[in-house]
Amino acid sequence: MTEEQKKIKRYVNALERRLKLPLKLKVRINEDIGTEIHLRMEAGESVDEILEEMGSPEAVAERFHEEYAEYVVKKSPIRFLFLGLAAFIIIAAVLFGIVFTQSHQTESAISSVVSET
Repeated sequence: MTEEQKKIKRYVNALERRLKLPLKLKVRINEDIGTEIHLRMEAGESVDEILEEMGSPEAVAERFHEEYAEYVVKKSPIRFLFLGLAAFIIIAAVLFGIVFTQSHQTESAISSVVSET
């Protein structure tokens, strides 16, 4: 991968991370941006010139958010509730496994002591 390709990839990835749009729309935007950059490179412009003229990924993402305002995905605070619940269940399962394993080992040790006597 050339240095120019790396710059383009970093720019497009940075833009994608900032887009709060549905996946299909993100893919289409990324393809369109990539096509525009490559067409302009074929016309003789440098990658640095193109990216500078396009603006920062933040500014480009904001323009797309304004253009596609009805599609902007707003992340619900309820997702944190589900994330916390999932973490609680995992921690509880791990602790239960530890306690169960220790009690089983204790029972085995007691059984072996009792059977020796």
